[in-house]
Amino acid sequence: DSALAVQVGILDPLTGELPTSEYSRVATAGERSRVPAQALHVGWQRGADPRRVAVGAGAYHASQNWGFGRSVDAWVATTDWDVALGAWLALSGEWYRGRAIGGLGGGASDSVLFDGPPAEPASSVRPVDNTGGWAQLKFKPASRFQLNAAFGVDNPVRTGLSRLASIGRVGGSAVNRNASGFLNAIYQARSNLLFSAEYR
Repeated sequence: DSALAVQVGILDPLTGELPTSEYSRVATAGERSRVPAQALHVGWQRGADPRRVAVGAGAYHASQNWGFGRSVDAWVATTDWDVALGAWLALSGEWYRGRAIGGLGGGASDSVLFDGPPAEPASSVRPVDNTGGWAQLKFKPASRFQLNAAFGVDNPVRTGLSRLASIGRVGGSAVNRNASGFLNAIYQARSNLLFSAEYR
């Protein structure tokens, strides 16, 4: 009653820069490396509800070329879980630790910072380290009704970055912690009709 799954991916190496112009498309730092990003996930699952247990671990790597010989290796390591805590409760979530991953969309910070104007060859690049994750508790007392509570956070490591954050930002955001939580109730009236109320 258990299964092991291995997934491998070749991905667009997103770095999160916004286009400078609406009409001229310029390659981002990940695309300029001319190497696709690589991803791997290994997951294990045992049983079914109400005794289901699923855990996994993953990895991601991408090369970034910020011009003038400034290269950065972006990476992330993840772990995830989805565990039934009886017939009515389930706990799911993910934790990650990475570097230069602002383009993946989990945080509010840039992938890298510079110690001067990014267009200046003398400016050096500094990747932003991140750690974070999310967890969700699901309560499902009936087949058509459920309550959910969740919280997520992305927390960039600010050590040594305070001066750079004010000098050479790539996008519009500085190095900021990003956190959010919500509560919701979902009622499934039919297979194609859902009603939901949420506080975020």
